[in-house]
Amino acid sequence: MPPRRRDFLTLSVGALAGTVVGVRATAAGTVVGEQADRAPQQSVPDKDVVIVGAGLSGLVAARHLTRHGVRDIAVLEARDRVGGRTLNQPVAGDAVAEAGGQWVGPTQDAILDLMRELGIGRFPTYSSGRFVDDSGADVGLRDWLDYRRARRRLNRMARRLSPDAPWRAPRAREWDAMSVGDWLDASVKTTVARQLVAVDVAAAVGGEPADVSLLYYLYYIRSATDLDHLTDEAQRWRIEGGSQAVSLAMAAELGDVVHLNEAVLEIRRADDGVRVRTTNAETTARKVIVAMSPADAKGITFSPPLGAARQELNRVWSGGTGAKVHAVYPTAFWRDAGFSGQALGRGFVGLTYDNSPPSGAPGILVGFVADEAAMPQDANQRRQLALGSFAELFGDRALSPIDYAEYDWSRDPWAANCVSYLPPGALTRLGTALRKPDDGVHWAGTETSDLWCGYMDGAVRAGIRAATEVMS
Repeated sequence: MPPRRRDFLTLSVGALAGTVVGVRATAAGTVVGEQADRAPQQSVPDKDVVIVGAGLSGLVAARHLTRHGVRDIAVLEARDRVGGRTLNQPVAGDAVAEAGGQWVGPTQDAILDLMRELGIGRFPTYSSGRFVDDSGADVGLRDWLDYRRARRRLNRMARRLSPDAPWRAPRAREWDAMSVGDWLDASVKTTVARQLVAVDVAAAVGGEPADVSLLYYLYYIRSATDLDHLTDEAQRWRIEGGSQAVSLAMAAELGDVVHLNEAVLEIRRADDGVRVRTTNAETTARKVIVAMSPADAKGITFSPPLGAARQELNRVWSGGTGAKVHAVYPTAFWRDAGFSGQALGRGFVGLTYDNSPPSGAPGILVGFVADEAAMPQDANQRRQLALGSFAELFGDRALSPIDYAEYDWSRDPWAANCVSYLPPGALTRLGTALRKPDDGVHWAGTETSDLWCGYMDGAVRAGIRAATEVMS
């Protein structure tokens, strides 16, 4: 008999973000919008450094600059909150549902060190008990061995890349010319094994194997140490108080350096500095750090235009999938029944985890929507589908939550999505523009990190690197 599905179908989700399109619904079905109307900020005076984006990367950059004596800075954020693609949604029981990125793990030293500095703790992701496999997949020993062989080959290939310049690898052009799907068709024998690798790919970068560059996926693996770290170890711990607590703590330190409701529309560069125009203000700076995904940076007008490679990189960067639903119960009843809360389903919800606080009260189940395109427009229908999926996995008690929350990143006006990837052919042509400053404009954001790209740890590293560039 092959090992249990839990032993090899690792439930990795590179969810990193938050959106303004989420809703909360009580058990009675009342829907409440998450976005609050706020008055515009006043104009921002001239600065030495302007940072675009108050997510983890932008706030870390600001914190690093201030701690090294650069005080005349401003962080401009389009939303009415900090945190970017991390967001705590308050739910019943004085708890929070984490709408975006939420996990940290071994080798993620940058985020773990930052949490220690801020006095924010961590606790283990709950995993005791049985794993529920309701996928309907019939995995035989041959499939299992083929899947494990594919993972070993991907790890070996990834080790041949330098994480700071994967486009320089000897076979970089060959690997970038094909998709992960092309490689699976040529290298993996069984259909089930190819499907299992496809789950790994979609969970990590939010794309189908046919759409993702093989070189980019190998780079993603290399930046996370290896596949075991990417698909398993990255989910080892959760953050006390929810992942947005890290950004909230940094914003409290920075004070009036952070300006909310200031969407940056245009960045104009001249010999004497950079002029930044927002929806409410205009300011000049010596340097600008754009701490956002390349897919989001294309929403800013640059004058004169960015270099051709950077323009193209922003244009082709693809936003992946990412929608999360949370059901809240008085207690984590599935634990009493011997379940871990981790499951693989074939309904509206694909992957689930126990997302309860350490005490287990309230009990919170998080589910990752299997097909965003099939999500109904009606919030009550989405709620019923989500609860129905939880009930199929853990019993009818899942049909009666005391609270419910959801977030759909694909509808966020300020983020292309939670996770992202590059299509074939892009990384070798355009990769050198990923971190290269462009005439006073420096780049942060987790996508620009050479280690733990796409994760909170990568966002922290990128913020420190960009701030160090500016100071140099």
